[in-house]
Amino acid sequence: MGRVTVVIQYTGINDKNILAKPLVNYFPNPAQNEITFDINIEGNFSLEVYNTIGEIVIKLNNLNNQFKLNLNEINQAVYSFRLSSKTHNYTGKFIKE
Repeated sequence: MGRVTVVIQYTGINDKNILAKPLVNYFPNPAQNEITFDINIEGNFSLEVYNTIGEIVIKLNNLNNQFKLNLNEINQAVYSFRLSSKTHNYTGKFIKE
């Protein structure tokens, strides 16, 4: 089981406080029952999880910046996801074993 860390480097002068800080951590990947998301931005987020043909299989709203996603209702496969807030969007992939 692995841990995925995404690092976004900003080049704006006003963004100097968040340089090289992971924006989103999610783990474990691959996962069996659940994935933990840790988002380094304050706010409420929505999450959409898509199967390989682009259908939404999970949709959650009003999530805080740390939450666990239950994977028991989806099949083993590769999934993509989109996290959205008023100011940020992030996409990623995970494997359900």
